[in-house]
Amino acid sequence: MTSPEESALLARYHYLRGLVNTVSNKRLDALEDFQSLYKTDAEIFPSQMVKSLVASLSEAERLQGDKRPDIKSLISRHIDESECVFKLSSSVKTSRGVGKIAMTQRRLFLLTDGRPGYVEVAQYRDLEEVKVFSAPFLLLRIPSLKLRVHGRKEAFEANLKTETELWNLMVKEMWAGRIVADRHKDPQYMQQALTNALLMDAVAVDVLLYTPGQLWVSVSGGKMMVFDASSWSLIQTCQVGNAKLNCMLGVDKDQVWVGSEDCVIYIISIVSMVCNRQLTEHRAEVTGLALDTDKISHKVAYSCSAEGTIIVWDVSTLQVKKQFRLSCDRLLSVHSCSKTLWCCSRDSVME
Repeated sequence: MTSPEESALLARYHYLRGLVNTVSNKRLDALEDFQSLYKTDAEIFPSQMVKSLVASLSEAERLQGDKRPDIKSLISRHIDESECVFKLSSSVKTSRGVGKIAMTQRRLFLLTDGRPGYVEVAQYRDLEEVKVFSAPFLLLRIPSLKLRVHGRKEAFEANLKTETELWNLMVKEMWAGRIVADRHKDPQYMQQALTNALLMDAVAVDVLLYTPGQLWVSVSGGKMMVFDASSWSLIQTCQVGNAKLNCMLGVDKDQVWVGSEDCVIYIISIVSMVCNRQLTEHRAEVTGLALDTDKISHKVAYSCSAEGTIIVWDVSTLQVKKQFRLSCDRLLSVHSCSKTLWCCSRDSVME
């Protein structure tokens, strides 16, 4: 049996080795040391540091950690599986360092560049002020976001550039939702606030598509969000490549076709919300999609790409029926009407 003196010495050893592994970016080894420390002396267990370590784990490290029972139990104890990042900014300059601001359903936090872990910016219920202000930079004044948090003297400031106003609206919506949810003791208000904030984010995207009962929204970087059209609640999110999405088309009752800047047409099942096919015949970004509704027995779809190529698709077999190219300055869209295909480019409309 270990004596109290030996236990104290062992605890210090695990603590110090955990610190060394942390600064050496050996996150899994550090977590293993802190798990041993937790078993030896829970009173000096650095819970905040462990939370930061867990939050900074890469996907590969998390998978490795799942194979090590002690680390897996530590990870599960210090991360809330119900919390999800719904919006992540680009890397921006803030009053607490350079990093990416993340928005979850409960709080805002900063993922600092070049350092493991995160810095909590604010829980929504602790916010006292959210506003846009102009920060001086040389001879310019740059729009920035300022947050005042209860119990903190210094305000949090972030130079979000062109996204400042969007973040201002989204954070205010989440703040208001938290206040109303606490007042009425009903978490449903928070869920509604999150939906509203996501819709605000969606307003800035390029493509919306309505299918019976659902609203499909493309977000930057190939992310798709699907909302229930009656309640505006978020049903599903899915990833469709990593490029900007330019156009969407509902095909039959079970498919959505999505044209992307990466030259691919992604086909998503409405039932499973999963991309199960890709059409890769285009050699430039796909800019338009259309369906020929006059041919009931044998539907065809049209797709166009920026350099002028138009492809005619057999919807049932997904085979190319015909392909031709127009001479124009950036082909933007195609529309099928009364057995005529209308093509819109930057400088003309062609029939």
